[in-house]
Amino acid sequence: MLNYHHRTKKTNIKDVSLLHKAFCLFSSKELPQQTLGYSYFLQFILKKDEDWEDADNVHIPVEWLDFDVDGLTFMDDWGSQKSLLINPKMWEEYFRPMYQDYISIAKKYGKKTFMHSDGNTLDIYPRMIELGLDAFNTQIFCIGVENLEQFKGKITFWGEIDRQHLLPEGTTEDIKKAVEDVHRRLWADGGCIAQCEFGPGANPDNVYTVFETWDSFGK
Repeated sequence: MLNYHHRTKKTNIKDVSLLHKAFCLFSSKELPQQTLGYSYFLQFILKKDEDWEDADNVHIPVEWLDFDVDGLTFMDDWGSQKSLLINPKMWEEYFRPMYQDYISIAKKYGKKTFMHSDGNTLDIYPRMIELGLDAFNTQIFCIGVENLEQFKGKITFWGEIDRQHLLPEGTTEDIKKAVEDVHRRLWADGGCIAQCEFGPGANPDNVYTVFETWDSFGK
């Protein structure tokens, strides 16, 4: 469950994955279809060990708490382009309790909690807010910025500007409008990280415009 330890000058983060751990046991095709698969996965991941900390029947490796880290990041891609990969009720039953315990233990030790998830994760946004997640790194344009406005001021939105269409294909004006829309709908005296992920195919001028537009709000 502990993927790697990432260090930067300002922040030390440990990355954790529940969904991807399950994919080590079952294929991405099998896992969403088989409740039995979830049952087996839970038995595996929740197996008690004397070196793990007990918290409401979920066990967290003590080593996480001993490291000089500032937070935990969950690295789980829960969304397809249109919805969650599994039925939201199944997510609620099997995975919400684990996130609840991980977040509770992190907060007990003064750690921040972050989560990354590609795809349309609108269904679990209110759930992660209820659990006390600090920041959610999602594809906000895949979800729809207008759909996320209802959560303004309740969680920190972590990125991004649409890397599937706008960054490679958009005009300079399209980019400016997109950033302005994010700022208008999601910014609440903070609560929005101006992240811009990009890769091959992205127009460098568009990437520059993203940060130039964000910078203009502070002038």
